[in-house]
Amino acid sequence: MPAEPVGERDYLIGWYNLPDRNYSNRKAVPGPGTLIPVFKRAGVYYSTCRGVEVPLKVCPEGLEWGWTPSSMVGTKIGLDEASRKPFIIIEDRKAQENDDYSISGEKQFMTKMEKPACVRDPTIKSPRTHDDMLGCYEPVYFPLIRFMLSKKGSQYWGQGELATKDGWEQMQKEPLEITLLSDKLGFSFGKDKAMIVFNQAQKRVEYVNPDGVTMPLVRVKQPLLPCMESKPSPVEIGIPSWN
Repeated sequence: MPAEPVGERDYLIGWYNLPDRNYSNRKAVPGPGTLIPVFKRAGVYYSTCRGVEVPLKVCPEGLEWGWTPSSMVGTKIGLDEASRKPFIIIEDRKAQENDDYSISGEKQFMTKMEKPACVRDPTIKSPRTHDDMLGCYEPVYFPLIRFMLSKKGSQYWGQGELATKDGWEQMQKEPLEITLLSDKLGFSFGKDKAMIVFNQAQKRVEYVNPDGVTMPLVRVKQPLLPCMESKPSPVEIGIPSWN
């Protein structure tokens, strides 16, 4: 497969660590920080936020949030001209509603790093049937929720689970009935017809909402007792968002 042409912001591609911070006094605090990726696919730059892949567009400072409408418009990643250190400016109108935590326009410096070993590879062998897609999935960049796809008789079902301080809890009292897609391997569910599909080009399973927002998923082992499973990793991945 031919390599992509070099882009004008390829120097920003990589993984970054944003230190943990007390936003009331602006001081750094001990902790693992937040992992923020920048990558490129088919000529488009991306980062992540709450598990979702967010397109980035070129701007004078480097790259900026390219997904609209969004409360995060204006968020930028670049290199500081004086120090040549990578930085992020997080704009979030939801956060600005609380003046004590407003960080609008603040330049926060990051450290470039190797891809962390904790980031899981979502690529899988291409499924041949819908049944091959059944199982338990977590977002690659946001392992605090998961989706369970199952079949009973001829009917397919989906159940969401949410990580809490006590373990995993079901998001619905009863599993949702899900519908097979006719044009691709995958399922639709819920009133808004969100989908979990196999992306043939990327060789991975994705959650896709009606607006086309994509969240890559990784298949994980399903425990017999979800509430007894160990809690997910505390490491946060993606541009922090208040809302």
